[in-house]
Amino acid sequence: MKTIQKFIIVVIVLLVCIIALLLYYYKNHLSDLEIAIQQYNDGKYKQAFNAFMPLAKKGNAKAQFYLGSMFYFGRGIDKNDFKAYTFFSLAANQHLPEAYNNMATCFFNGIGVAKDSQKGLTYLQMASLQGVPVALLRLGALYYNGDDVEKNHQLALCCFQQAAEKNNPQAQCMLGRMYLKGEGVTENLDKGYELMHIAANNGALDAQMYISFYYLQMNKMDLAKKWLSILKKRGKMSEATIQKFLEFGKLLQKDEAQADLYFDNIEKFEKLRPIPMMDSLNSNPYSKPYKEVLSQNLKDTPQPHSSATNNTTDKKDGADKH
Repeated sequence: MKTIQKFIIVVIVLLVCIIALLLYYYKNHLSDLEIAIQQYNDGKYKQAFNAFMPLAKKGNAKAQFYLGSMFYFGRGIDKNDFKAYTFFSLAANQHLPEAYNNMATCFFNGIGVAKDSQKGLTYLQMASLQGVPVALLRLGALYYNGDDVEKNHQLALCCFQQAAEKNNPQAQCMLGRMYLKGEGVTENLDKGYELMHIAANNGALDAQMYISFYYLQMNKMDLAKKWLSILKKRGKMSEATIQKFLEFGKLLQKDEAQADLYFDNIEKFEKLRPIPMMDSLNSNPYSKPYKEVLSQNLKDTPQPHSSATNNTTDKKDGADKH
């Protein structure tokens, strides 16, 4: 018995030593690019800038992308839109998907280059084809609103669905809205509110508004208060406004016409913000963590499935519903 125990102890010690050696090797054998990215993520921008520059001069697309971000946001260096555009352009020429998205931002907003919506759309489509979530979201918004392209709810649905599957909260919210309204897809209230819950849990402001209103309609005031409290903590709703919501929620139980009018007002989404600049690879500018707030408020709310968009492809036959 003692022999077995000694053997187990020896094995454990060996495993610990092996893990320590692997960690030491990894820490001391990071590539120059990995070290630069780590410095960037740690907020050591001047060090990161000095590390990225020689890599960018050698043609490293990721280093060029990060330098573009640093010039755009003014991190570790003076803000310079033209240099930001230049480095994004170099990275895009090497087919870096995130750089396509930022080139779209530059052309749509005239950042370091003359505004050109057509070129912006081209880069946005290129980024979307490469699966960049925020680009899919923005392209979906263009098709949904009919901005710079012909309005097409089914194409919007396709874009939102792909972005939602990549856990983009705003896309999950828009997809839920389309199911609730039957836009480009057969109306499905259960699926719509399920997606809204997922988006709300992931921090989408519009979805949190929807869910608050949903619980007001269902006369579940405690849950409505929890979501309204989240909006208050995010600075999106005052205590006075919350009380008006709750008072109006009671009226909703008595007057369906008034409820419909109120819903029409609250469901008017503001147009999505201009295409945000991605500041790091695989970043999601629309996704913000609110776990510290949500963990205290969501115990009684339905929990989302592991996949954001399970079975969300019930395409509607025929023309879009407007």
